[in-house]
Amino acid sequence: MIDDQGNPKIIDFGLSKDTVTDAKADTKIVGSKVYMAPEILHGHPHEFACDMWSIGIILYVMLSGYYPFNFKRLEQEITTTPVLFLGPKWQGIS
Repeated sequence: MIDDQGNPKIIDFGLSKDTVTDAKADTKIVGSKVYMAPEILHGHPHEFACDMWSIGIILYVMLSGYYPFNFKRLEQEITTTPVLFLGPKWQGIS
């Protein structure tokens, strides 16, 4: 989805929320952790940067065919490991 200012938004209609009329920040952790920004896992409110993080992860998977994190240590990987574009999965992508 795209908002009225042209910014992409990641949504799940089962989890969607009207942030225009309901200004209360939501800090619940819901959804697929692999796409969650570190701020969400730390319990901070959802902000624009979190959407950009999720879009970045989606693009990473779309371009490389791989997730950027080790699923055995998912939360630790998301909160402490930088996302790098290295290795054979990125060869030939231009």
